[in-house]
Amino acid sequence: MKSRVDNPRQPRETGPVEDRSPASWVETLAGVALFLAFGAFLILEEIVSGWEAPGSIQLRNALFWILLLLPPSGVAIGWVRNFPRWSYPYAGLAVLTSMYMANASSPGLSLFGIPVFGRELWGWRALVPLLLASGTSLLVTRTFRPLYALIDRAARDLTLVTYGMFGGLPLWVFISFDEMDRRYSLSWMVVLALLIAGAVLAYLRSRSPQQRVVSLTAGILLSFAITTAVPTLYWLENGWVNVGLAIAMAVFLAAFMLAPAYFGLTRQTSGAGRA
Repeated sequence: MKSRVDNPRQPRETGPVEDRSPASWVETLAGVALFLAFGAFLILEEIVSGWEAPGSIQLRNALFWILLLLPPSGVAIGWVRNFPRWSYPYAGLAVLTSMYMANASSPGLSLFGIPVFGRELWGWRALVPLLLASGTSLLVTRTFRPLYALIDRAARDLTLVTYGMFGGLPLWVFISFDEMDRRYSLSWMVVLALLIAGAVLAYLRSRSPQQRVVSLTAGILLSFAITTAVPTLYWLENGWVNVGLAIAMAVFLAAFMLAPAYFGLTRQTSGAGRA
């Protein structure tokens, strides 16, 4: 029987182990699909809201349900597949969307022609899609081990924590450009959709922790720069924005998201130096 020393490919259990192999193209497509779908949602939302075409209300309803149901669906698939790398943003966006919708109302929204809640806050009902997805996955797998794998893999590779929070960027873009002239913001939605999807593609196909951190850093910093500068310049004419507060919030959120990735990179560099 070969010992661990005889098999150099077998990872040691004495410290965090990061997967340095790039995601397969199937996994990469699964990860990028979330951001492409939400990029398409943001772009179509601008078009539908800016140009009131026939059937626009029905289209907006359909787009909203995609926004609400896609992340929990990704969580369900990820759970069954033991939460692979591509699934982390689905979990992050599912949680953030539930929290956001719990404190939001959706007047005019309907489901199969039936009005939903009117101007009433969603409250606890915003958690239903995520709870249903988790409950269904638990019935299929009959184990909580995928959740343990989710946490353990993130503890070993802290870029996954940042990558999971990366899933919240489409929601942040949606909030940042809310109530702006759709003709003004449409082009920026296209830019942001391509930027965020490109950063995810680079992250999933990267071979080293350094490349992954660079991909996440570029995507986060550029996204926050655009979602801060463009709305600020738009609202500044009306004096409705506190420039200092907007910049401070963007800097704080970007630093908060990137902190796990850089901490993990520092930890790995220190560990390699001691070895």
